[in-house]
This record gives sequence, structure tokens and C-alpha cells, in this order.
Amino acid sequence: MEYIDMGHGGIINDEYVTAPKKMYSHGEFTFYEGLWTRAIGWMYAMELYIQGLSYLIITPGHKDYSLGYRTGTANTHAENMAYNWKQYYHAIHGNAHGVQAANGIEVYTSPGQTPADPIATVMFNNLKAALRWRMRPDAVGDGDPDKEARFTVLMDTDMASVLSETGFYSNLAECKRMLDYGNMQKIVRAFRTTHETVVYKNMLR
Repeated sequence: MEYIDMGHGGIINDEYVTAPKKMYSHGEFTFYEGLWTRAIGWMYAMELYIQGLSYLIITPGHKDYSLGYRTGTANTHAENMAYNWKQYYHAIHGNAHGVQAANGIEVYTSPGQTPADPIATVMFNNLKAALRWRMRPDAVGDGDPDKEARFTVLMDTDMASVLSETGFYSNLAECKRMLDYGNMQKIVRAFRTTHETVVYKNMLR
């Protein structure tokens, strides 16, 4: 079972619910992170459904759910599942930076060696192979490629949890790559291959 957390919110009543944050104007168009994460998340859920793999979208619709709701929903569900050792949490995000040249892909776990680290390593390598974009591994950590942070969705969940930042939408060239449908399919397939590896190799204990 994978808990899919599509980062931030979308559009309700013709208004982007996290404006002016989590969006970036490139002049010719504006990128909305919460819409992109939903497009990726829904495409990904369809892939899992087709393959008969278990998932739960914990951010349905376009509401910008609180972090407490996101983690609490996953934790409550996990409590009620008999096979909770096979569950993990995946927060889907895009990245942004004040320096427009910033680019690349990052995968995060909480600090220290945790059950999420091997999952993050698989996801990092799958995204690297699928997209061949710049990868941004942890340069000063514990030897694996995932970066470490005390994000709420990584710290307050009761299962292995990873957060993916697949591209910088503040970088025009990379933003266009993120919006390319073929690349979106590659991202989704990298996530699905990660899911398959996690489940079939019993990486969650």
C-alpha cells in the first residue's frame, strides 16, 4: 500500500488555493505546483490501478489539506491495516528557488538511517534512469543519495516516508520539461517501478 500525497492544493472556484505561493510566472505562462502534482498523482494512481497495486490518495480533489490531516489520514489508515509493514508514504512535489538556474531532482527522507532510505535510493535511481536530468544527491550525509529533512510529512508519519522533488519549475527550461507529457509519463513509470520493487522485494519490514 502506498499513500499518495499530492503536494499543496489545486484550483477551486477558478482560484488557485495556495496563491501567490507554490506557483511561478514565466511571463508566457504560469506554473501551478498543486495542479502539476495532481496531474502526476492521478496519472500515477491509474498506473497502479492498472497493475493491480494498492494505493490510497490522501489528498482527493483540489483542497490544500493541512499537513496534520495528511499525516493523520495515513496514520489512521495504517493502524487499521493488517499488513501495515507493507505500507509507505510518498509526497509528490516540484521544486522552486530564487535562483532561476537551479535545477535537478531530489528525494528526501527524515534524518538518520530509516526504513525509507532504501526506498528513496530506488526512487532516486529510477528517476535518474528514466529522465537523465541533473540529480541532486545528498553530498554530506550517510552515503546514500537521499537528502534528509525534518519535513512534517516525513517526521509525523508512522510508516516509511519519502518526498520527491522532481524538477525546479522556477527554471524555465526545466519547467517546460516537467510539463511535457512524455516526461510526465516517465516520472510516473519511475514511481511505479519503485512501488513494484518495494512490494515484491519486501523492502518494508
